[in-house]
Amino acid sequence: MTSEQLGWICTEQGSSDAKVQFAGAEVASAAWHRSCGKGRGLLKLRFKGDGGISRFAGFKQEDLGALKAHMKKHFKVQLEEQPVATEGWSWGDWRLSAEDDFQIMINNKLGAEVPLSDLSQVTVMGKTDLNIELMEDDTAKPGDDILNEVRFYIPGVSLPTAGGLSEQPAERLRDEIQKLAGVSATGEVIAHVPDLPVVAPRGRHDFEFCDNSVKIHGKTQTYTTKYRNISRLFLLTMPNDNQLVFVMGLEQPLRQGQQLHQFLVLTLDKERMISVKNIPKERLQAMSMSPTEDQPVYSLVAKLFKELSGKAVIAAASEFKELQGTNGSFCVRCSYKAQPGFLFPLKKSMLFVTKPVVWIRYDNVDNIEFGVAQMRRNSFDLAIHTTSKTTIEFSQVDRQVYEAVLTFFQRMGVKIANFKEVSSQIAAPATRTRGNKTGKLEQDLAPEDEEDDEDYEDEEADADESDDDNEDDSEPEEEEKKPPAKRARRGK
Repeated sequence: MTSEQLGWICTEQGSSDAKVQFAGAEVASAAWHRSCGKGRGLLKLRFKGDGGISRFAGFKQEDLGALKAHMKKHFKVQLEEQPVATEGWSWGDWRLSAEDDFQIMINNKLGAEVPLSDLSQVTVMGKTDLNIELMEDDTAKPGDDILNEVRFYIPGVSLPTAGGLSEQPAERLRDEIQKLAGVSATGEVIAHVPDLPVVAPRGRHDFEFCDNSVKIHGKTQTYTTKYRNISRLFLLTMPNDNQLVFVMGLEQPLRQGQQLHQFLVLTLDKERMISVKNIPKERLQAMSMSPTEDQPVYSLVAKLFKELSGKAVIAAASEFKELQGTNGSFCVRCSYKAQPGFLFPLKKSMLFVTKPVVWIRYDNVDNIEFGVAQMRRNSFDLAIHTTSKTTIEFSQVDRQVYEAVLTFFQRMGVKIANFKEVSSQIAAPATRTRGNKTGKLEQDLAPEDEEDDEDYEDEEADADESDDDNEDDSEPEEEEKKPPAKRARRGK
């Protein structure tokens, strides 16, 4: 601390770039918590305007006098000691405000405090249980104990709302916490897209897009995720060309009971349209949309997520489709373990949908092994050997795309473990090869540097579509031949 500012810098080796700095005039209030583990104290500073709250832990108790005198003299701030409850009770009264975050008070003393900026999800389980999930702590070391989730029981009777409906105390508190945490609130909604089919958590959900987060309303649960929690976005076209699948990867997964969802998968009808008249004009201009024209739902959803999260929307590789000829598609039908689905070879990764979602980057792939048994002439398997020494297998891949898959992976620079054996499986005549007129595989082609970041005509996955081609292909080489004349007479 100096007479004009205060700062903190990390002293751990290799972390010298981790630092914070504040002007002393920006400090609005200061509090001291005596109990911070091992007899240490905690300094809590609240800053003016949108500066938020910062906490510095680990002070010695004898540091309090010097801190208190310095802040009063130079920053004109009175450092207040906030008593901490030591009764060990697990119940108390809640207090919520933008200045003090979410607190549990026991006999007018601080029992627990949850920073609003650390919240990831706030949900109600049943009618009385408020479930709070915290953002992942990226500063934690291996072996550290980390608080991920807290559940509070909130007793009480239903309370009337402005619309004449009843609301449980837990639900009202959830709405208040979400409002202060910068989540959805009345008047802050940018766009509302109803009735979107989600593969997992399964069901139809309404999406409410706000400035900092998206609120997902289901029949029994409401999920809220901040845009900064989104790690990647995909918009992919399914083989039937009538549906698309929108995949959203999350840094911190959504929790549904004991299930964690690292990816959200939406199945979108290509023909469904929606009015955009209620979306702010400046948002529509940024997304190149006209307020007087209805827009495809898949396009609106993709552009909203791209605009609000700042993440590129990855499309399927058109080159893979071209390698299959005129009737080709952006993906191949196959199975992962016991689950049928679709594998999309992209330019920098591959993605299996719809459930579960398996995403593999090529730079994490050591090699790919093609498995073709002599007794299976209609399908083959793919074994992905990663650099972490794990193997991911996709089975029952249609044999018709055998050469296209091999050629595409070669062009993307992916190593084929059994290349000589695989290439010998392909017929020599040039007419047999659709993607390469010479009939030779392009083994030494370098991968492309750029990925199709956006293509809103990309594919969509149908989660309920049956996997008709995933049948047992262990057929004998020779089929039983029946005399055609006898079949003709039998038909008469």
